[in-house]
Amino acid sequence: MRDYAIFALDPDGYVVTWNVGAQVLKGYRADEIIGRHFQCFYTEADRQGNRPQKLLAQARQDGRVEDEGWRVRKDGRLFWADVVITALYDEEGKLRGYAKITRDLTERRQAEEALSQAKRELERRVLDRTTELERANAALQERLAELEQFHDVVVGRELKLIDLEHEVQELRRENNRLKAMPRPD
Repeated sequence: MRDYAIFALDPDGYVVTWNVGAQVLKGYRADEIIGRHFQCFYTEADRQGNRPQKLLAQARQDGRVEDEGWRVRKDGRLFWADVVITALYDEEGKLRGYAKITRDLTERRQAEEALSQAKRELERRVLDRTTELERANAALQERLAELEQFHDVVVGRELKLIDLEHEVQELRRENNRLKAMPRPD
């Protein structure tokens, strides 16, 4: 179980057992960590907020607690951990301690953050492109309105010219008819 840190805590939160996975994940050898309080795995902010003690209290109350968050390795580097703390009771119901299982989910978290960033970038690009298209559409609508207005003017002139041509033809016919009529002497 090298992928999981599995160890036991006493009722007060001090480390009492340590496996190879815990050594690999957290960086402590068994002789360096057994007897130390498990709060050393938490960030300063979590320790200030009593997060380790709150998690033990919740495990004691509910039987187990699951948590995700930043944890600290021996060398001070952070990793994103999925943690399960299970309260261990004896036959009389007395709390004997806790079993704690920690799994490193840093790569998954980084992938989720990269995906989230890519999604935000894509949404920004779609918004930018949508804005560009809306502007282009507005410009095209404006140009179309100008062309329609020009069309109306041109068609209106053409219609007037056609009407005038008809009137001219009518006047020529009338003139020719009048010329063809005999003149009263």
